[in-house]
Amino acid sequence: TRITQSGIAFGELGSTRKMCPDMEVADRFLSALGQTAAYTCDGSRLILLDATGAELLAFIPTDSE
Repeated sequence: TRITQSGIAFGELGSTRKMCPDMEVADRFLSALGQTAAYTCDGSRLILLDATGAELLAFIPTDSE
């Protein structure tokens, strides 16, 4: 089952060079979050989508709890 929802929003986000030595990755991640217009859940994956429905980021659980 795949249900798409719109209206997701993120508050102020940031990163620091101390914690993110490769700022290119952090910048790309923050850019993708800024483009997020909707989300969907596909099984245990959370997928963030842009305004056209294209997948920006996908998150999977890393533990079995």
